[in-house]
Amino acid sequence: MNKFLPGWAGKVLQDRQARAEDPEGFAVRAVVAPHFDRDFYLRANPDVAKAAADPVAHYLDFGWSEGRDPHPDFSTREYLWNNPDVDAAGINPYWHHLVFGRDEGRTVFEPPEPDPIQLLFELPDLEEEVALWTEDRTPPNLVTPDVFGTKLRESLEAGAQDLVISFGQDHYRENTGGVQVCLQREERAARRQGMSYLNLSPHQPLPRCAHDSDEDACALRVVLDGETLGVLGFDAVRDLLGAITPGLSRASIVIHHLLGHMPEHVLEIAQIVGVSEAWFWLHDYFSICPGYTLMRNKRVFCAAPPPASLACKTCCFGAERLPHIDRMTHLFTQLDMHVIAPSKVARDIWVDTAALPHKSLTVQPHAALDWDPAQGGDDESAPEQDGLRVAYVGSPMPHKGWKDFKNLHKAMWDDKEITFHYFGTAEVPARLAKTPVRVTEKDEHAMMHAIRDAGIDIMVMWAHWPETYSFATLEAICGGAFVVTNPNSGNVAALVKALGRGLVFEDVDELLAFFQGPDLRRALEKHRAQRRRQVPRLHYSDMTIPLLEREGQ
Repeated sequence: MNKFLPGWAGKVLQDRQARAEDPEGFAVRAVVAPHFDRDFYLRANPDVAKAAADPVAHYLDFGWSEGRDPHPDFSTREYLWNNPDVDAAGINPYWHHLVFGRDEGRTVFEPPEPDPIQLLFELPDLEEEVALWTEDRTPPNLVTPDVFGTKLRESLEAGAQDLVISFGQDHYRENTGGVQVCLQREERAARRQGMSYLNLSPHQPLPRCAHDSDEDACALRVVLDGETLGVLGFDAVRDLLGAITPGLSRASIVIHHLLGHMPEHVLEIAQIVGVSEAWFWLHDYFSICPGYTLMRNKRVFCAAPPPASLACKTCCFGAERLPHIDRMTHLFTQLDMHVIAPSKVARDIWVDTAALPHKSLTVQPHAALDWDPAQGGDDESAPEQDGLRVAYVGSPMPHKGWKDFKNLHKAMWDDKEITFHYFGTAEVPARLAKTPVRVTEKDEHAMMHAIRDAGIDIMVMWAHWPETYSFATLEAICGGAFVVTNPNSGNVAALVKALGRGLVFEDVDELLAFFQGPDLRRALEKHRAQRRRQVPRLHYSDMTIPLLEREGQ
């Protein structure tokens, strides 16, 4: 025996040696028996009582591996779930809890779901959230007006003197997300067409539009043709744009997001460069409410009720929504707005709820699929393997269905043929097989390839709000996965129905019944046969650039 092994691992070996010397297992029993609730165990397990078996011996020999509990205050399954190292060691969880777990602060029970009513009282209002966002600001990386002006003139002189001015919510070249990917593709498309591409984002990110009273409300991060120049005050940006306007062939304004911006600044820039129209993307529903997913108190989809309604008054976004709508209405009134929806779902919800004036409304998907016959029956989109692999992709957020995925994982824990995976950059429970993935300009297919290489069979896309698009759904399908979702997921459900590579379930109970019943294996066999016949190919949009070109003809 190695007496130098540290911590509980060494004690496990000591215990195993003691059991070898004591076949009846008295060493473990001596620890467990004083804390074991015999009456509880027999009431909870009538088969043990009927057999007149010793409850302690039954638990130590069989019960713990069958998921039975030795005490009402201890869950065998929960302890093993929350402590996978104990599970992997194959030792008695109650013994570990008593000898080590209590002192180490190990979790016995999964924390209970918060009471929804209590959450309403604890949820910070929007201005409290703003304060949290701004308390750890870093000093801005300032760029001088001279440097910005010189770079801008050089860019225009090298091209066709067409300038695209885009607005986004953060640094699209450093942050990962759907809007950021759209900006990256639009920038590349603009440069291919000889256009200069200027992106402005707030130095200080905010969970709403900026107010005059916000510190750094006028500080903008400037990115020109993919090069990050730094942070410059709004007045300097406006004045420099005004100075180069006489030399422009054309200027265009594209609004991808206004989080953290002052909409009034967009109008000033439009006026200084002499344009009367703009292009506005419906990446989400921020033009309708500062709560861009339209989830009341970040929990339930609200369908954008009237801003003066009781539903709005009881929401954390309610106080901001009416002035927010006033500012959006002013912006849409002062500019001829060409609204672009990435899906019919987004268009229909916006038309039903926004009531904003606009010159045109176009549906232009961010990407599209076509299908190639698999060569020789060999589908390159996903390798075949034994067992079933189920995954979640992206940010582990409640509105994306993270909690539902975790609950499904726990419910299917006993099915050893199924493994659960996570694709993304967040910290997730150790029980999930994690594949870090970051989609970048240099590797825009990174997620698709990771899903394919891991042989994922089923992707759970359980969004609780109507997604306006979903790159992840298309990436999952192109990676060979079968997508499961719910009817409230917006364009996720629409894509699944249109492409025939998944199923839409009414609720989580129906989803769980599918996983626990025979339909799962039948659906998987059908899907694998289908993907052997056809290989999906993903083609990305150039975003606003083709629309600008048609408008300029």
